[in-house]
Amino acid sequence: MKEAGRSSTWGGRTNRPGELSASDASHAPRAALFVIFAATVAAFSGVLANDFVGWDDQQNLLNNVHYRGLTPQHFWWMFTTGFGGHYQPLSWLSLAIDTQVWGGSNPAGIHFTNLLLHLATSFGFFLVTKRLLRHALGDTGP
Repeated sequence: MKEAGRSSTWGGRTNRPGELSASDASHAPRAALFVIFAATVAAFSGVLANDFVGWDDQQNLLNNVHYRGLTPQHFWWMFTTGFGGHYQPLSWLSLAIDTQVWGGSNPAGIHFTNLLLHLATSFGFFLVTKRLLRHALGDTGP
């Protein structure tokens, strides 16, 4: 058994205390991505069974026909409107694609798309943070 504070040799390379071996380091990003995936799905998967909410979904999604399509007129509306008090063209574009993919204003489909967007954002944040930390710490590894 290895004593605390002692270095170990693995594959001809000596690791300092607290240092990961090459094989451990190669698995760390995969493990982190799995934890991010599991945490995001656990946090947001509950929405898949939910309906639209009574705040602004009636006005924005159910009674609004301006975003439901991918024609030049729809794009013009999406990128020039302040409907509901906000300029949010990417949200309107995402909802327009949702209506095409999920067959109308389908709450489960829209919520699933949002879950995928949360996953993509979480993974992107991890990768950018990893790269920034490597640069800041002077690590030139993979």
